[in-house]
Amino acid sequence: MIDLGNYTDGWFDYYEQGPILILGTEIPINLSKYEPPKYSKNYEWKLIKQQSAGFMCHHRYFWATELPVTDKAKVGMYEISNKYVDSLIGGSKSLDTLEDYRKTLKHKLNVDCNNSYLDLEESIYPVDLEEVRKLTTSSLPNDLNKLYFENEKEPANLNYFGLIRLERESPFKLIILGENCD
Repeated sequence: MIDLGNYTDGWFDYYEQGPILILGTEIPINLSKYEPPKYSKNYEWKLIKQQSAGFMCHHRYFWATELPVTDKAKVGMYEISNKYVDSLIGGSKSLDTLEDYRKTLKHKLNVDCNNSYLDLEESIYPVDLEEVRKLTTSSLPNDLNKLYFENEKEPANLNYFGLIRLERESPFKLIILGENCD
């Protein structure tokens, strides 16, 4: 296991926290050969583990920061989590399921998942990254890639977790973590 340094480590506990909004990088299961990215020190980053996809029991891992949300977003996040718990969404998804999720996001939170829908599973509810300011009260930089700089001037390890990041891609995902039925 890697040394987490200043990062905290743990499973997301829905019953303790309710749904949360995270901004982070999804990482491979085998953490033993990777170092944490050197994200901006202006935010608290931690390793978040989440079981998803209902009884399929997918385990997903994120280096992420929890973002504070607006009151409207908190209500909508609860409604989304409650709607899809016990749905067993995971692995393959029907177009009907994706369309229903997209409509629900637009109705409850006025956001979209046009670019992020592939991550949808029970308890993992993706939101397009450019929608982040509609949901959070945090003052994030205009260019979110600045969060991927240790001191906001020099790039931190651009080859994160052994995966190649193209210059135009952001390493981040915006995810609502909700309840998993299992």
